[in-house]
Amino acid sequence: MSRLLKGIGFFLFAVGLLVGVLGGPYLGSFWTALCTVVSGFLSGMIFIALGVILEQAEENRDYLHYIANLLPKPDQPAERRKAPAKKDPRSALEKLKDYKFEPSDSQES
Repeated sequence: MSRLLKGIGFFLFAVGLLVGVLGGPYLGSFWTALCTVVSGFLSGMIFIALGVILEQAEENRDYLHYIANLLPKPDQPAERRKAPAKKDPRSALEKLKDYKFEPSDSQES
C-alpha cells in the first residue's frame, strides 16, 4: 500500500509539472500554469508523505511482532478463580425475626 501511495505521489508530481510547464501557453496565463505546478507538487508530496508514514508503521508493526515472539509466554494459572460465595436468600428482616432487645442494646447518652 505504501508503494502505491508513493507511486501516486510521484505520478501527480510529474503530471503537475508537465501540465504546468508544457501546457502553460495553452492554460491562458502564467499564474494558471504556476498554480498547476504548485498544486501538482503539493498533492504529490502529500501522497508521498502518506506512503512514508504507512511504510514506517508497517516496519514498526513487524518489529513489535518480532519482539513479542522473543518474550516468554505468560504461564496460565493452575486453578480457576473461585466463584464468589452465595448470598443468604433470606432478607435482613427475616434474620431479625426472633431477636430480643437487651438492656445493653439501648443507646443512652
